[in-house]
Amino acid sequence: MRSSLDGRRMQSARMDKGKAMICGVILAGGEARRMGGQDKGRLLLRGQSLYAHVIDRARPQVDHLILSANGDPALYADLGLDVVADGAFAAMGPLGGVLAALRAAKMLGAQRVMSFASDSPFFPSDIVAKLCAAQGHDALVFAEDQSGGIHPTFALWDVDLADPLAAELRGGGRKMRDVMARLGGVSAPLDACEQAFFNINTKADLEQAAEMAL
Repeated sequence: MRSSLDGRRMQSARMDKGKAMICGVILAGGEARRMGGQDKGRLLLRGQSLYAHVIDRARPQVDHLILSANGDPALYADLGLDVVADGAFAAMGPLGGVLAALRAAKMLGAQRVMSFASDSPFFPSDIVAKLCAAQGHDALVFAEDQSGGIHPTFALWDVDLADPLAAELRGGGRKMRDVMARLGGVSAPLDACEQAFFNINTKADLEQAAEMAL
């Protein structure tokens, strides 16, 4: 499956290499079996899709935003985002999407990738700035809420981690926390409550999210 982010679009979207640019990626996720196999990103929360909620929060925080998704890129044309497919790593979970994003971001001239979960619409509106401040010399930092909960899908990755991550995936690495730990990832404590990272997996979760959004 080809990505919609082809060479011509890469050239037109190329970032200013003189600045430390950040490319954001929304991880579209898997089959959502607990939601009947539908695309969770299309679920409506107070009249907007989850994709729309995540895009609204993520876009102002990064220099360029892409979507990691497999299948026909035309299915996501309404979102206005470049779509990057996992390719050979399509069956390897969210880390396959991160790898595709790292490679795409490097072609765009970005130095870092910020990953966002597509089913968590309440993440902090300044999470990228906070992770950048916490990163220091670490190549990989991920969110930790004020209760100590770890949220590895919300992470800031150095693009040079692409090859080490590919090696992990080829070696059978699948669990995000384990792979990220082997890559030297560290958690960054944030002044955000656990609900800020609430993710929607079931219809009951969606109903709860609607109440949270009031």
